[in-house]
Amino acid sequence: MSTFPFTFGIFGNSLPLSANPYWSRITLSQIQGVSASNYSLLAFKPGLPLQASELNEIQEIQSMTNTLTSAMHSSWPVFSSSWTGGNEVYGPGWHGTTPLYPKYDGVNTTENLVGQSGGQIILRRGWYLVTVKSSSLKHWIYSNHEYVKDIPTTQISGSQTNQLGFVATYETIKPAQDPSLYDNSSGSIVPNTGAPAGADRIRVNISDVVWAINGNTANFSPILKKIDNESPLLYMNNVKVPQE
Repeated sequence: MSTFPFTFGIFGNSLPLSANPYWSRITLSQIQGVSASNYSLLAFKPGLPLQASELNEIQEIQSMTNTLTSAMHSSWPVFSSSWTGGNEVYGPGWHGTTPLYPKYDGVNTTENLVGQSGGQIILRRGWYLVTVKSSSLKHWIYSNHEYVKDIPTTQISGSQTNQLGFVATYETIKPAQDPSLYDNSSGSIVPNTGAPAGADRIRVNISDVVWAINGNTANFSPILKKIDNESPLLYMNNVKVPQE
């Protein structure tokens, strides 16, 4: 998986609370693993022991969130007339899904995170700030899949817009489903199902990517829009989606 804006894959670094004796799981589960777990919340249960490593994970999740949010704000243009499609531009972080960056900058990234080519829109693997409609909370998630969708040609009219976005929901993951969540105070990297169970994890799941008129779809979190057949594809803040 991509590490940008983190450099762990390049220099072998890790988050500071992952090593002995702190044993935070965030480096492995969210950065260095084959795919990101996207555990956004820890759900503690009365009557069960609290793991010190879980307190460390809360801190690292917050630090990751702050880092990604800062990177997002530094990556989006304040104003660029060639990108706006003639519309007023707003900042990133709208009530929907915001990609970490809007366009390849030639320095920090290798390709557009979202781009259009040959009548299709491509949502690549990477970081997205997702609003989950059921709670209105925003969470940074790493999309583990690349999605390719045809750009619709059906004519729309009036105040309607055709919007593309994630279908985002919460899922509760228990230690029985992910044995790495059992108590890890021994420092063993081998999941120990005989150890005490700790907190559950609340994962943000992306179950689909769909087009929806005016976003009228359950659990929809819009990324971009098309006003009519003649208009360019725009992010929800009116920055133009790059052509490839």
